[in-house]
Amino acid sequence: MTNLCGGILCTGHSHQVLFTVDDDRSSQSSPKPMRSEFTLFLMKGRLPRERRVRTAVLAILATGVAWASLGSTPALADPYPVDGGPDRGQHSYCFDGAHPMNTDVHTRALSTMANVDAQTAVTTVQHTPCRARTDVRFQQRPISPGVIGYAPCAARVVGSTDCDIRDVRVYWAEIERLSAHPKREARHTLCHEVGHTLGASHYESWLVNPDGTWATNSCMISGLADDGSLWTRSYGPHHIAHINAWFS
Repeated sequence: MTNLCGGILCTGHSHQVLFTVDDDRSSQSSPKPMRSEFTLFLMKGRLPRERRVRTAVLAILATGVAWASLGSTPALADPYPVDGGPDRGQHSYCFDGAHPMNTDVHTRALSTMANVDAQTAVTTVQHTPCRARTDVRFQQRPISPGVIGYAPCAARVVGSTDCDIRDVRVYWAEIERLSAHPKREARHTLCHEVGHTLGASHYESWLVNPDGTWATNSCMISGLADDGSLWTRSYGPHHIAHINAWFS
């Protein structure tokens, strides 16, 4: 099974492109369960930006992924929703008492959900404690080496492919190990994984983002993004449009 860092092996400092296709990007085969991981691997060396761009274009052409011109049109085929999509209505969340978050992560999870309310048409509501049908269950727990976030579907809507309950897991110890600014990266990771609970797909740092520009990114970018910029904890217009249409 491919991981959500997909075609890129990355740390905060160096990147190397591989030729793999993410489960949630493939349009050539039947849907697979999306493994919503945020995976970071330690690698040496850096491909020059020009070579990464050329390599990315060749890989896209080889796998049949649509590439559009830069501008307002999304530059990358961006399926929505991924993994069946969320159920509609209020997007409820809770903090799983079996896997409690420390204060730093807990605070940033609350900020992430407040941002969903502010940026999208989605209405969030906190359940305390977790209920049987709470949409998002926040957890701080080990995942695997190099993986700092994961948002698996825990249960599907009966008779539907929609995801009814999704865990948002944050591996704080790995964030501390891999990031120079762990609190900032926790905010980015939470924004990224909550984006998956809303049906948004990620994109790789070596591709133009779904908003069609190299200049602006969003928290759905894969890899470390811990410099504290606003985009590292925000969704882009392309994903917001998808989310708003789904929840309207």
